[in-house]
Amino acid sequence: MLGEREASCRLDRYYFTSDHGDWVRAVGTLILGPFYDHNGVEVRVAVPGRSVQVKTRRQVYPPPRYAARTYEEVTTDFFAGTSAHLVNVITVVGTVIYKARAYAGWLDNAKNELRKKYVTAAQDARRRSITGYHQCLKRLTDRIEGALRSWDGVEDQEVISVLKARHAGAECKAEWQQKKRRALFRSDPPERSGTRTTTIAGARGGHA
Repeated sequence: MLGEREASCRLDRYYFTSDHGDWVRAVGTLILGPFYDHNGVEVRVAVPGRSVQVKTRRQVYPPPRYAARTYEEVTTDFFAGTSAHLVNVITVVGTVIYKARAYAGWLDNAKNELRKKYVTAAQDARRRSITGYHQCLKRLTDRIEGALRSWDGVEDQEVISVLKARHAGAECKAEWQQKKRRALFRSDPPERSGTRTTTIAGARGGHA
C-alpha cells in the first residue's frame, strides 16, 4: 500500500544448492517487453570443467547465380521425399524417446547429404559455364582466323566483321573474369543482362 494507491509486485526466486553453485556461469536480467509487469531472470548454466567457447556467427551465402536453378531443383527434390522418409523412420522405432533420437539422426544425415548435393550442383554448374565460355571464345577465334586468312582483297565490311568479332571475344573474356571474381569473393552483384547471349549469338555467325 503506497498512500491511497495499491501496487503489486512479483519476485521469482531461484535456489541453487552449494553442490551445484559452480554450475552457474552468469545471472542477468532479461527485459521481455513493454507489456510485461516484470523482467525475466536469465541464468547461464554450464558444466564446471568445460571452458567457455565463443563461436563465430555462421555466415549464410546465397547460391551462385549460375547455379541458382540447380539449387532450386535439388531443394525441391529433397523436400518432396522428406515426409515419406521421415514416416518410415518413425514407424520402425517403438518408444517416443527412440523416435526422437531416430528423427534427430536422420535429420543430421539428411542435412549432410543435402550439403553434398549443393556442392556437387555448384561444381557441375561452374563446369558447364566454363565450357560454354571456352566454346564461345573458340568460335570467335575461328572467325577471326578465317577472316585473316582471306585478307587479300578484303572489303570494309569484312574488316568491320573482324573488329566486331575481336570486340565480342574481349567482352566474353571480361565477363568470364568478372564471374570468376564474384565466385571467389562470394558476392553476386547485378550483372548486365544479355551480354553473354549477344556474344554467343554473334559467335555463331551473326554480327555482334
